[in-house]
Amino acid sequence: MVDPFNQSVERLRRIEALLNLFNRRPEVKSWIRILYMGQTNISRRRTRDDDHKNKYIAIEPKIHNLVPGLRGLNLLVCGIMSFSSSLFSDILQLPNLDKLQLVGLQFSQNTSDQMQDWNTIDHNRSPLRSLNVRLLKPPSAETTQALLHLLQRETLTELTSRPYRFRELEDWITLPPIIFAHIPDYVFTSLRKLNIVLVLGTSDVEVQHFTQFGARCPNLVSLTIRSLFEETPRELDVFRRSSLAEHPFPTLQEFSGSLTLAPSLVQGRPVRRVIGDILRINERNRGVPSMPSNIVALKPSVPLRVLHLTTRCWNDDDIEAVAQQHPGLEELVYEDLSGKILDWSARAEDGFRKLGNLKRFTLGNGEDLEVLTDAVKDDDYLIVKLRSACPNIQWARFSWLGIWKLCP
Repeated sequence: MVDPFNQSVERLRRIEALLNLFNRRPEVKSWIRILYMGQTNISRRRTRDDDHKNKYIAIEPKIHNLVPGLRGLNLLVCGIMSFSSSLFSDILQLPNLDKLQLVGLQFSQNTSDQMQDWNTIDHNRSPLRSLNVRLLKPPSAETTQALLHLLQRETLTELTSRPYRFRELEDWITLPPIIFAHIPDYVFTSLRKLNIVLVLGTSDVEVQHFTQFGARCPNLVSLTIRSLFEETPRELDVFRRSSLAEHPFPTLQEFSGSLTLAPSLVQGRPVRRVIGDILRINERNRGVPSMPSNIVALKPSVPLRVLHLTTRCWNDDDIEAVAQQHPGLEELVYEDLSGKILDWSARAEDGFRKLGNLKRFTLGNGEDLEVLTDAVKDDDYLIVKLRSACPNIQWARFSWLGIWKLCP
């Protein structure tokens, strides 16, 4: 295991070496395409790593001074840090900035740093396409104005708004609805990809604010909704009856999030890809639909091609529901977090036989699917069974075995 303290020492050494390089060779700045700055986490407890954090804070202004010269920068990730108005203004005017991630956007309380009039800055100076925002606390007046300026860019097509959790306070901070209320409609019509967190477990008002916001995005192609707390029948009912569930979303092709929310957003829409889980569901709650019933209820207006499911334990009922309702499926990912190895049953085999178009299949058991890349042979028991049931299968991955590919 790598000692986090040693990691901090090494990270600080690399930053200082990079700054020295820029001093010696200023032209190197134009080569940089990706930059991470700021702290990655916040803690109220003092650790032996604090001295290195303080040293980083001391050299951070030197990093800030580099920003105007990073003319080729495409991706900027800003961790926990205090912005000056001038630094934020410099970021917004980078000519090639495509993606911006902000964690804990807040402005320094420096009396010499005048509040920026964001209206004087060209909205489209940088071709910003993707914005990811997390807040540490309710935004100040200047933070709100800065966010409004960001969200009014006509080039923006992807928006991610996720809460930040204070471990000590157990508090969640999201973008306030007041910010969205002041954004003109043309901004929402340009959005194609929306990734947002729904804080179920708080109040019906939270759901209503979210659904009103989502319904202003008529041209979404991809929608991701994550819920942070346990989903109860009452909250699910509020969501189903919301304006968002009634919105047509005529161009929606992909939904990702809780499978209990999915039917309200997939039914009758041209969705071809669903990534769903039931991890926020207490299955003992009466009135909360099971995995198979949610699979049956998806019913998009076009044949579903890709389905990713994450559940606590393998269930043959899930495969039967998939096969009965979505026989045209071409890719199936089933993540079983119980850690068990698949016991191929007659019911599972019958289900797979109905998936005649299936080309790719992934079965995980809670392990990292990206780590194991061992080749699985054609004569492996599971591969033989799978190929017999699904004649069009071309690729398969089993987290405890490896990857199988059809040889030409």
